[in-house]
Amino acid sequence: TLFVTAGFASIINATAPLFAALVAGVWLRDRITIGGFLGLVLGFGGVVLLVGGLPDARPGTLPAIGGSLFAAFLYGVSASFVKKHLAGVNAWVTTIGSFGFAALLLAPLAVLNWPAVPPSAASWTAVLLLAVLCTAIPNIYYFRLLLRVGDASQTLGFAASQWVDRLVTAMRGHRAAPTWGRTLPEWTQAL
Repeated sequence: TLFVTAGFASIINATAPLFAALVAGVWLRDRITIGGFLGLVLGFGGVVLLVGGLPDARPGTLPAIGGSLFAAFLYGVSASFVKKHLAGVNAWVTTIGSFGFAALLLAPLAVLNWPAVPPSAASWTAVLLLAVLCTAIPNIYYFRLLLRVGDASQTLGFAASQWVDRLVTAMRGHRAAPTWGRTLPEWTQAL
């Protein structure tokens, strides 16, 4: 990202299950148990602790953080929306519809911010492969899983996507950084 590190954005994105449970509790009247509520509080506290403060406070950082939080909130909204309104809709249709609508919304911004030097064919190929293989296809499985599992407050699809990320990283021969970003000595020092 331009204003926050990818690690910081990933940690903020990890609030998606928290938002999903809250949205399901408010919108769908899914009952949140005491244990569930404590889990939400601990989860949110853990995210705050893991972030360890704001990244460099340069111009654009706070809107980037706000945008990341808003995206995580929309994941929570989408889980409840799919459960309530799209229970009988094919996962392909849900995915194509959501990506098509997003493309329509973002197209004017892309035209307004077109780079002075046109992207190369290799760049377009990379973007297309990322869009199809790393976003569209996983989202088909996400919506399928969401419809099959049926509990918007669990967002198993989000956890599954993290496992897929780790598997792909390992298959490419890379070593994934610790998911939570801190070593035991760093945790001990922080506490």
